[in-house]
Amino acid sequence: MHLRQVLMGIIFRGMRVLLGLMQRIFNLLALGEWPPFAGVAVILRDGDRVLFIERSDGNGYGLPGGFVRLDETAEAAAIRETLEETGLHVELEGIVGILSGERADTLVRTVDVVYRARIIAGDVRPSGEGTCLWLEPDTIRDEIAFGYGRLL
Repeated sequence: MHLRQVLMGIIFRGMRVLLGLMQRIFNLLALGEWPPFAGVAVILRDGDRVLFIERSDGNGYGLPGGFVRLDETAEAAAIRETLEETGLHVELEGIVGILSGERADTLVRTVDVVYRARIIAGDVRPSGEGTCLWLEPDTIRDEIAFGYGRLL
């Protein structure tokens, strides 16, 4: 593993822990009325294969996606995150499902909208999140991050 990947993994883990702690503190201050974070993920298929990101933080394989910004819709966030993490421009085709609760392996509580999309332009490239790989979900089922395997 490259030094950059190790450092990115440490930074991402630290950010997730800090984000989870902040969310819990805000929830206490708001007397239990603090909402969960909104997240999105995108499933891109090529036959039996799905585009996964081998996460640079060492937490297995994720789908392109991330948190929704305050000034954007979930759909816009899904398109933006996919472009940032994969280099691909996509068109959303529909919602596959919604996952909610505490994200596996984190302290963060989220509501994640998972979309199905198709590629309309671009070339796959790695990002700070990790390396993009076309894989059959069954070959990595136990390593799929954040519970997304339930929707594949």
